Amino acid sequence: MSGAPLGRYARLVTPYSPRLPWILVGRHPQGGYVVRDSRSGAEVYAPDAHAVAEFAAQHSAAPGYGGLGDAVRGVTSRLGVGSCTPCAKRQAALNGFFPRLFRR
Repeated sequence: MSGAPLGRYARLVTPYSPRLPWILVGRHPQGGYVVRDSRSGAEVYAPDAHAVAEFAAQHSAAPGYGGLGDAVRGVTSRLGVGSCTPCAKRQAALNGFFPRLFRR
């Protein structure tokens, strides 16, 4: 698999969320998921749903900007709250609503 795009191994590619149509997810034949950001071309293998949510949260804001979800994650991580799948989904959703809150 080295050098080849992971997407060619995916059987089905669907949007992660209606608010994030550029995040595409497909099942990998050997288990896990292939996740692709169609805006930047970034593509990763995600072994579980938590890794998919983390990738979507990281790539949900507008390029070069931080979204509201990124701001909330920064505050909660400074308060000592760890990251979880619902947290990553919340971050992606908030970034979908307000993708240009601050410049990085």
